Amino acid sequence: MTTITEQEFLDQLETIIDRVAKGDVFIVTRADGTKFAVAPYDELFLKFWREHKEETTATITIQMDADLTRQLEKILARDNLTIESAIKLFIIETVKQGKIPFAYTQADLEEANNHPLVTVIDSAK
Repeated sequence: MTTITEQEFLDQLETIIDRVAKGDVFIVTRADGTKFAVAPYDELFLKFWREHKEETTATITIQMDADLTRQLEKILARDNLTIESAIKLFIIETVKQGKIPFAYTQADLEEANNHPLVTVIDSAK
């Protein structure tokens, strides 16, 4: 994943489109600090999503300790991200890559699953 400015995106549009077509992902930062991603997509996945998006949705609620939330917001703000945008980025990258987009150990997983300050509730609609 490559981070570039909006001006770099505009100046190198053809090259970037070619690279995206080959699988590269770009995070483009606008002048106001907001960001958007430019990424390839899989036609089969897109077709499936369009056909089934309304019948296959789920609501996921995350409950976090207020101090932990503030710490996370401060860290994410360094990259002009919100908690919502970071979660969306994680989900999309995981699906695109077909795996968790970072290394972790079984101990890391156990720590996360047993963390007392974060609760995840998944309820299908």
